[in-house]
Amino acid sequence: MSKNEHKSEVIGPRHMRSSPIVAAAAGLCRYSIAADTASAMQRSSPTRVRNLIGGEFVESQSDASIDVINPATQEVVSRVPLTTNEEFRAAVAAAKHAFPSWRNTPVTSRQRVMLKLQELIRRDIDKLALNITTEQGKTLKDAQGDVFRGLEVVEHACGMASLQMGEFVSNVAHGIDTYSVREPLGVCAGICPFNFPAMIPLWMFPVAVTSGNTFVLKPSEKDPVILIFHFEWSTFSGQDVVNNICDDEDIKAISFVGSNRAGMHIYGRAAAKGKRVQSNMGAKNHAVIMPDASPDATLNALVAAGFGAAGQRCMALSTAVFVGDSKPWVDELIERAKALKVSAGVEPGADLGPVISREAKERICRLIQSGVESGARLVLDGRNIVVPGYEDGNFVGPTIIADVKNNMECYEADSLDEAIKIVNQNKYGNGASIFTTSGVAARKFQNESKQARCSKNPKAPAHLPLPSPDSITSPSNPLVKHCVKLRLSSSYRRSHASALLVGLTPIREFTRFRDAAAEEECEPLIECLFVLDGSEALDDAARVVRVSPTVMKKLSGLQTTESVEAAAAVVRIPKSFRNVEETNDCSGWFRTLHRILVLDGIQDPGNLGTLLRSAMAFRWDGAFLLPGCCDPFNDKALRAARGASFQLRIVSGDWAHLDSLRNRFRMAMLAGHPDNGKGPKVARSLSLELASSLSEKPLCLVLGSEGGGLSAKSVRACELVSIPMAGEFESLNVSIAGGIFLFMLQPHRGRDS
Repeated sequence: MSKNEHKSEVIGPRHMRSSPIVAAAAGLCRYSIAADTASAMQRSSPTRVRNLIGGEFVESQSDASIDVINPATQEVVSRVPLTTNEEFRAAVAAAKHAFPSWRNTPVTSRQRVMLKLQELIRRDIDKLALNITTEQGKTLKDAQGDVFRGLEVVEHACGMASLQMGEFVSNVAHGIDTYSVREPLGVCAGICPFNFPAMIPLWMFPVAVTSGNTFVLKPSEKDPVILIFHFEWSTFSGQDVVNNICDDEDIKAISFVGSNRAGMHIYGRAAAKGKRVQSNMGAKNHAVIMPDASPDATLNALVAAGFGAAGQRCMALSTAVFVGDSKPWVDELIERAKALKVSAGVEPGADLGPVISREAKERICRLIQSGVESGARLVLDGRNIVVPGYEDGNFVGPTIIADVKNNMECYEADSLDEAIKIVNQNKYGNGASIFTTSGVAARKFQNESKQARCSKNPKAPAHLPLPSPDSITSPSNPLVKHCVKLRLSSSYRRSHASALLVGLTPIREFTRFRDAAAEEECEPLIECLFVLDGSEALDDAARVVRVSPTVMKKLSGLQTTESVEAAAAVVRIPKSFRNVEETNDCSGWFRTLHRILVLDGIQDPGNLGTLLRSAMAFRWDGAFLLPGCCDPFNDKALRAARGASFQLRIVSGDWAHLDSLRNRFRMAMLAGHPDNGKGPKVARSLSLELASSLSEKPLCLVLGSEGGGLSAKSVRACELVSIPMAGEFESLNVSIAGGIFLFMLQPHRGRDS
């Protein structure tokens, strides 16, 4: 019997920072919606939130607390205690204690809990929305949508009886049946952002709890009170709670939504403890506006997607790319943005409310000023807006910047190809939209855009919790496993005609060599580029995947990812490499045959790569690899070659193939050999006179391995040449000696190689 552990997963807004506050579920207690949350939040003195540990509400022993502030009025709504580590551990212990009985509760009973929860949410959705507006600032309409989108997942969890079904296959072998069972993990945890205080928690715990898990939930410190008022199973903790969640052995799985910095920290720390971690981080969305789009519908969608919820949502439209004749639409976009009403979320007709905090407002204003100082033109400035009756609010009105450069936040393009390139340069591969009436343009955009979610003519790609394929945080991801095999296995590389290139400098050198090569020699080769989240990507990679430091270590084999060299690329093995099997036609192996480097059993990948690099630098025509050589597309050989492996023609074969080449083109055969007086043949000294006498004659230079030297066949077939040494003989490393040979015997400088 195989057992597939089951854990709920959630994807949501991914650009908000972590907070120091936690809510913990000590098993499944009971649900109730507060009778009058609005009045509770409008008392003259702020409410101090109590903890729930072991089914009992208790006051935290901590003297420290965080103020929850209404962003429209600066009123302190409530105070959340920073619960001690001991209280946190007590809450986790309670959740652990509740797990055995809860996992054994029939799934139909667990479903009924969710049925009751969705009933209560529907009954009090207006009160919940008012609570969110008071804490977070969004309009009542947006707050209702926040609750409703979470409610959809609660309804989904009500069908857990079928969702949690396993699989059964009879008679897979004689007398053997197999089946799988989806089992709960234990205590799970969720870490949430501020921008959707109802939706994101409801994306996390209902599925996990209905699956039989117990749950520890950490809301944002900016707006946690909705969970306290509405779900009576909460307890709060302090500044160290994120690390405690990551480190606690009783917590088996974590879902995170928030900033890149916090997400990388949580993933790395928790994964090191063997936990399942789902870390959902930075996001940015693009829209491409084609000239054939419907102007009215497109502009309405841009305004709603760009300015709704004050831009504080993961699918907000932050970047618009106007193509060709659609550029004049910007003037109408400005007029529609000016018509939006900015006010407190509780005011009738408000289109957008305040941003969450003074710090958020200051950061937005700094970004606007940075664009202006970089040469952009500010055509609509929302920084100095004043809302009557709410003069102290954190309001930023709609803002539009024009005449921007392609390193800013919005752009113009002359063609769809250029627009797609701009979209694909975005390092936060989340969502992208195209506004067009052309099916051809829409299909091209869908096929060539590298964003995780693409859509046609929407406000922005709306989605239920689904994963983003261009951000990888798990070393067990199938693509990561494929790349590790490419790095470690020569046969796997050959069968897939691909290799893994490790290090940013070798990757840049590769692209430089590739760009200089003839088109028929070097087709576009970077299939996939892996970079650390937050790093800049090369412009011409077919696909950019952002990974955590843990994944980068797995991919690259590097001990640390702190170096700027931390990058990896899946590259196609070029057509210029041949593994020959026939000897009857060697004319197409090399473009010219004046100078060929032959490597005889070179096993060290660093030496082999350095020799290929030297051969490229001194304009040799190619390299022939005899048996015993390491794979030239080994990751260490690729790093040493710095791109030469992808332009220099390389042929792998045996002496029969090399004899065929030598006889057909009457090539001289020289072999580097130490002049130690112990060889079977006398070695000539390498000199300018020798090099000059061979300048017009085609030749092969054979270099032997580091330890064993030349093979017996090479010694018999070649004229031996040694490098004169001063005093007593001292051996040279093969890559150093090879560099000297390659330099001295390089093609004549006036010859077109």
